[in-house]
Amino acid sequence: MDVFRVTTDRGTFDVPFEMPELGTVVPYERLHRQGPPGFAISAAYSHNRFDNPFHDRDVKRYEDRGRRWYGEITHDSIEDRDPEGDPSRGEGWIPVIYKTNAGRADEILVRGWAPRPGFPVPVIDNREGHRFFQRYTLLPEKTIPFENRAEAERIFLQFDLPVVELSGFYRPDNYKDGKRFVGRDFGPFLGDDGRFGVYADWLPSFSGFDWVASRPAYTEHNIIGEIDLRNKQEIGTK
Repeated sequence: MDVFRVTTDRGTFDVPFEMPELGTVVPYERLHRQGPPGFAISAAYSHNRFDNPFHDRDVKRYEDRGRRWYGEITHDSIEDRDPEGDPSRGEGWIPVIYKTNAGRADEILVRGWAPRPGFPVPVIDNREGHRFFQRYTLLPEKTIPFENRAEAERIFLQFDLPVVELSGFYRPDNYKDGKRFVGRDFGPFLGDDGRFGVYADWLPSFSGFDWVASRPAYTEHNIIGEIDLRNKQEIGTK
């Protein structure tokens, strides 16, 4: 199985290229249980300014499906938390517990803040140059309201990133009704809301749709590309 390897100071994560269960109905709980962490998927998709074979395989999957939307569930979950005196990041941000690789031995628990829905845009990072998401999560560092698309495009161009990759982030108003899974979709036809979306609101109890899958657990794998996020070193691709 082709994988993209993401190395961090919290471990190494291999992200499969394929989602073989796409087209079948699988309960969200099972998809969540087998999937890789969201930040590793994002790192694979966006590395080298979105110019890489993992990204291209996602695009090809969309084309091969007759330009039909598809979604995937990660092994991340998100739930409500008491901020306990933790100062807010600003108006519209809500306090959450985000679990990357939830329930696994290498689980990463982040006491973070979820911004308002909108376009995730990059922010300067002294170690990585720029980043979209809070470390080890799919919680954006900054979002621009959907009605301000021109501003989001300006920021992409400022970081020399392709505007076509502008994408969306979505969450409920709060998580007081329970835990949700974090998922991702690919649907360029959606237009104004971007090329793909991060959805922090997938219901764990849902029985599934045939256009939602996850990247499977793996035993044997062929490393097609890799990146070391400990120092943002691009190791390359085959």
